[in-house]
Amino acid sequence: MSGFSETSLSLKLAELNPSAPSIQGVSLWLLHHRKHYQTSVKVWYKELGNTKNEKKLTMLYLANDVVQNARKKYPEVPREFGKVMKSVFSHLAALELGPKTEASIDRLVKIWRERQIFEKQVTQDIERVWRAKGKVSAKTRPRPPSSSPPPRKKERLHSPHPPSPSKTDLTDLFSDSEDPNPEQSQIPDHNSNCDTNGQESPTTPPDSDDLISALQHLEASASSDAAVRERIAKLPPELSDVATVEKVVTEDQAREQLEQLESASSLLTEYNKRLEEELRDRTRVGKMVADFLTAQKDLLVQAEERLEVYRDKLDKVNQVRTELEAHLASLPDIPTLPTQADMLPSTEKLFTG
Repeated sequence: MSGFSETSLSLKLAELNPSAPSIQGVSLWLLHHRKHYQTSVKVWYKELGNTKNEKKLTMLYLANDVVQNARKKYPEVPREFGKVMKSVFSHLAALELGPKTEASIDRLVKIWRERQIFEKQVTQDIERVWRAKGKVSAKTRPRPPSSSPPPRKKERLHSPHPPSPSKTDLTDLFSDSEDPNPEQSQIPDHNSNCDTNGQESPTTPPDSDDLISALQHLEASASSDAAVRERIAKLPPELSDVATVEKVVTEDQAREQLEQLESASSLLTEYNKRLEEELRDRTRVGKMVADFLTAQKDLLVQAEERLEVYRDKLDKVNQVRTELEAHLASLPDIPTLPTQADMLPSTEKLFTG
């Protein structure tokens, strides 16, 4: 990767776009140069304030990708971002970003709160500033024109109960209320990601340690429990044969067979629950592996593109070097200049002169 400098980071942020490869590429570069995290946050904060409104959400997605991938191994990075988040959201709250962008930011703030990405006080400051933005928007939002005639004054006066606020109004007033459209309320969770069909928020791959831990957990799954499987295999075959009931002639035999049935039923019920849990775990791990492989393929494509760029630059350097060597070889030979000893007269010539 290229060396770190404020200029190179500003250039990368200027070229940033909402696509997943672009955001993940810059995020990976920042994590690679994590020892400069304080400078990185300072430059990111400055560039977010200077960028256009339509790109501010992309800058937030970049910060989200960095902090979620760094929070376990490098907690100092999320802490540094947390120091500027209150100012960032104060800046965003003063802008007209549009309902779609504001809804995306709402979902992002919710993810941060649920996953405790930042310190509790930082999260509370973010929510307080952004919630104040929502209340102002709800009060100042113009009502859409209605095609139906207004209700008569007499009907309003005789209404036994005041009109209740709509669900949309409550959603605007209280940021913690449920999103009326659950499909749109999903946002990619950059480590155990929520699904979304949109392309605004890229999916972040799971951390490699999380993936390894999940795969190791599957090794101790129900299907690998040889002891329980052996106990099930040793159950008496007559327990599954209805015809054996006719052979029971005494109460003691009936009680004994009932105890065996209850014990076998309890064993099988518990094992089936473990198998269902294993199936859910395998589905989740399968998605984690798919996301991880997709991210690695994207990074491989980016690496190949950078390699191609560097190869082109190397070819140009070699070409210039060849031309320079040829030019030097074509220059005429420069005669050897006399040394200082040759130019000064000897002592003998000086006094015999």
